[in-house]
Amino acid sequence: MPALWAIVAASLGLAFAFTMINKAAFAFYLLPTRAWELGLGALVATGGFPALAGRIRVAAAWTGLALVIAGLFVITEDSSFPAPWALLPCIGTALLIAYGESGGTARLLSLAPMRFVGDISYSLYLWHWPVMSFWRFERGMTLDAGEMAATIALSFVLAILSYRLIERPFLDRGRGWATPRILWSALVAMLAVAGAAAVLAMQASAARIADPKIERILTYLDYDFSPAAKLQFKSGLCMADSINPRFDVARCATLRPDRPNVMILGDSHAGQVVQAIAERLPDVHVMQVNGSGCRPVWPTAGAKRCTEVMEIGFGTLPGEGRLDRVILSARWQEGEMAGVLRAIRRFRDRGIAVTVLGPSVEYDEPLPRLLARAVARDDLAVARAGRAQGPVALDRLMAPQVRAAGATYISMQDLECPAAGVCPLFAPDGSPFHFDYGHYTLPASRQIVAALPLEAIAPAP
Repeated sequence: MPALWAIVAASLGLAFAFTMINKAAFAFYLLPTRAWELGLGALVATGGFPALAGRIRVAAAWTGLALVIAGLFVITEDSSFPAPWALLPCIGTALLIAYGESGGTARLLSLAPMRFVGDISYSLYLWHWPVMSFWRFERGMTLDAGEMAATIALSFVLAILSYRLIERPFLDRGRGWATPRILWSALVAMLAVAGAAAVLAMQASAARIADPKIERILTYLDYDFSPAAKLQFKSGLCMADSINPRFDVARCATLRPDRPNVMILGDSHAGQVVQAIAERLPDVHVMQVNGSGCRPVWPTAGAKRCTEVMEIGFGTLPGEGRLDRVILSARWQEGEMAGVLRAIRRFRDRGIAVTVLGPSVEYDEPLPRLLARAVARDDLAVARAGRAQGPVALDRLMAPQVRAAGATYISMQDLECPAAGVCPLFAPDGSPFHFDYGHYTLPASRQIVAALPLEAIAPAP
């Protein structure tokens, strides 16, 4: 039991550490950072939770149920997971199992419908993801209420069949098997599955896409590693990111006395337009002060690299000369509007003109993937149906508030999709307009910047 507690503590600490250094994906997928969740279950099974009695035991069980339910509403796609937000459902479940055998929670969970779902729960867990994944491959990432109901119903049907025809027969017949037989059978099955997966992976990587147009579109899924992206974003030089948090103040954020100075402050959504703006304003010193995932709000917030880079932009820049305009751009969040308005006022109080570029057009999944599917079906409506509506609503919310704060506001939604809200899917050179969910390719960035009102980006008189 002490060893289990040690594993839980070490694993949870590692999950927090990965999250703090912006490696949440690693923390989510790797076993060492998720072992604490399994460890909690092991502690419940071995009596690692203290014995409670009476009202305290009942309260602990109800608290557990409340934590599980709270997780459904509190945890969002922006929450840090698994640390700390996985603590809600995991501790809740542990409390419920450890102390919920009597009292109100026991009566609730022993109802026939609840026990039925419990019986098929593992099969349901296994089935729901492939069902929803293949549905999304065919119909798009966003499921409406009817599609969600259909996929849930199909998952239940498959779970019931697999529980009745596979899970129960193995459990019933396997009880009398000797342990070595079970272990050897499991080992053979795992090796067979792993071998089949390896063969399929090798075949898939060697296979060529028949349509060269689709193959070219899909190459943009790796745009991050292209020379064009390096020129466009300048990651690790003028844009600090989680892989390379370096930022070169001398090259990227130093005023020049011999020409007007414009600073573009924000995250990678600011970085995507810097090169194009510099090309459009050849007589202006365009400074890039960016951090991926770092929004220009005041006071600064986020990871250490974010606060460090943003404080450079909000502070007194080195060098001689005057800062003539600040352009704020980011993947804005509705909950941070107060910080955006404070940022605008901080610059306006210093007599600096401010332009805010609103949220970019986004898609529910990478646009090249949507385009490949649309071209394969000869129906571009498939790609257009994947446009996310959240940024559209946020754009309408931001515009009046930003203008009231004394800044120029540019709707990137209207700029990109001027004709009855129809957005271009390809840039002038035939490349996808976006290489992921919402970042422009360089040709698309140049097209967008060419449409920006000059007075909104040029040095203020």
